Formats: sequence, structure tokens, C-alpha cells
Amino acid sequence: SVEIKTLNHKNLSIVSNPLNGLFMLEKQIMKTIGKQVFRGKVFLKIAIDDSGTKNVSQRINVNENVAKNYLRKIKKLQKKLSVKVEIQINEVINFPGVIERIQQEKELNCWPYLKKALEQALEVLIAYRKSEGLRLARDFNTRLQRIKKSIRGIKKYEKQTVNEYRAKLVNFVRNIAKNIELDKG
Repeated sequence: SVEIKTLNHKNLSIVSNPLNGLFMLEKQIMKTIGKQVFRGKVFLKIAIDDSGTKNVSQRINVNENVAKNYLRKIKKLQKKLSVKVEIQINEVINFPGVIERIQQEKELNCWPYLKKALEQALEVLIAYRKSEGLRLARDFNTRLQRIKKSIRGIKKYEKQTVNEYRAKLVNFVRNIAKNIELDKG
């Protein structure tokens, strides 16, 4: 399944979950998105149901050399620090590089199915963005009409307000001038 969410952003930025071992398809995935989404921050989530896979052990590899190297270094460190701690196997397999996922050809073969799911998710996204854009345009136009109406209401008082200020200013100047003797020269 493919899930796509977006946020407004001036450029196209695609953020995805680790592509479940689909690193070889990453360019194709990004290219498919880029054809339909030109700007925004895109959050992409791809979930692959591989529960039907018969033999999980064929998809993973235990790198015994890496595990042995970790154990050797841990024992050396224990000796150096005079510390004795038992290391459990579940701790060893969680060290980086001990368990490896094997890239399989079936991941490349899944592209047609993934592409179809991606295109369907993009169709839903584009339809949502269009409807959201229309809703925003209606809201914007409603607000614009209110502003225009308010401006018309203000313009009615424009001449009256100018005349009122002029009269107040003239009265103010006359009051000041009463107390001042003017030079007639």
C-alpha cells in the first residue's frame, strides 16, 4: 500500500519511510511522484505485505564473520576493563551488519504493482488538492467581497471626513492666530 500526504512548501521535497529494501526503485518512485506533484513537502509511506513469503530465511543472511568480530572485540574489552558480562545471542544479532537483508529480484519485479499503487495514491492526492484549492478560492473570494463592501462603505464618508478635518484645522489655526499679532510687513 502507498500513502501520500503533503504540506505546502515552495519546492518539491519528498520524504519517505525507509523504502522497505526498495532502494533500487527509489529513483523510479521519485520520478513518478515528480511528474504529478511540482511543489510541496511530500510524505510517502510504502508498506509491502510480504507475509505470504514462504521462507523468511531465504530473505535474510547472518553475517557470521561480523558477529565473531564483535564478540572478539567485546571479549578483548572485557579483559582490558576486568569486567565479565555474558553476551546473549539476541544482543549479538542486533549489532549493525550481523543480520543482512538480501536484495532479491522479486523486489524489482514488484515495480509494476508498486507503480500502480503509487499512481492511485497520487490520483487521490491530486483530487484532494484540487478540491482543497477550490474551497480556498471560494473562501478567498468571499473575504475579498467583504473587503470590497467595506471599502465602498468607507468611501461614502471620504469627502465628509476630509471636510470635517479641514474645518477642524481651520478652527484650530484661527484660535491660535487670535493670540498672535501678525507682521503685516
